[in-house]
Amino acid sequence: MKRTVKQNMIFAVTMTSIMGLTWVFGYLLLLSDNEAYLTAMSWIFALFNTLQGVGIFVLTAMRRPRFRKLWKNSTSAVTSSHALSVFRGTDTLRSEDASTATTDMNHRE
Repeated sequence: MKRTVKQNMIFAVTMTSIMGLTWVFGYLLLLSDNEAYLTAMSWIFALFNTLQGVGIFVLTAMRRPRFRKLWKNSTSAVTSSHALSVFRGTDTLRSEDASTATTDMNHRE
């Protein structure tokens, strides 16, 4: 898949923003000796640092139509009526398993 110059520029700017914003907070962390300031900036730095992966995922994978289609198909399969019945415990297989387990326990006694 070839990208246009505009798409490359948008990608570069967004990635630079995601990566750079975190290190702006890292730099601001070095500017003071106040313990409350250091604690607050450390938390902000850590939060933005951990969210970099999410931002990169959203900006690289979620923007592609093929990925969104795949995501939609996989989530619709999970939310099908069979999956919901298994989750709720009303699936026929679970009922049969329970009766088999009860029968097995009766034979052991």
